[in-house]
Amino acid sequence: MNRNTSLILGSVFILTSGIIFTIERLTAYVYWFAQTNTGSYPTEPEIPSFYNSDNLFTLSF
Repeated sequence: MNRNTSLILGSVFILTSGIIFTIERLTAYVYWFAQTNTGSYPTEPEIPSFYNSDNLFTLSF
């Protein structure tokens, strides 16, 4: 594997992790917004921690 392949793979992994993190935060805010419409909600959305959440990457390591 040459240097360009490593650079491309590293960039893809960084971009993918950013997308996954954004989706996790988006789902937390959508869930919080749905709770506000029902009347029972916390004052701030419960954003899952990246290390404590049960996502694909933390389960595999």
